[in-house]
Amino acid sequence: MTAPPVTVLLAEDEPLVALHAEQILEDGGYSVVASLGDARAAVAAAERLRPDLCVLDITLAGGTDGLAAAVDIQGRLGIPVVLASALANPALAVRHGIRAWVTKPYSGADLLAAVAQVRPRPPAAAAQSLSGTLP
Repeated sequence: MTAPPVTVLLAEDEPLVALHAEQILEDGGYSVVASLGDARAAVAAAERLRPDLCVLDITLAGGTDGLAAAVDIQGRLGIPVVLASALANPALAVRHGIRAWVTKPYSGADLLAAVAQVRPRPPAAAAQSLSGTLP
């Protein structure tokens, strides 16, 4: 029996970065349930979709605040968040209760490592390969 994939909501306003992040996550066994470029839309989608975790850029389209969205999503909805930013300032995330941070530009390994810090369970691909190793 295969575990359902870990679901991820992505908020990134740069289309090529968003596409790259989606591919990294999906190749890593995650299911990207929404990819948005606006903080308000990300909060609304998190409320509606209830993903297992979110990856949010700290600065989104139209000047919307990814950090405020992350604090809302994690604090009010209880959904863990990974913050992404070109500003190497993980202390900012820590001050706001966010446990995982990835600095842009990031590699696939960097993004997956940050997601692994907050994911509620291994992604489906990893769970599948682990189940094949049990006697």
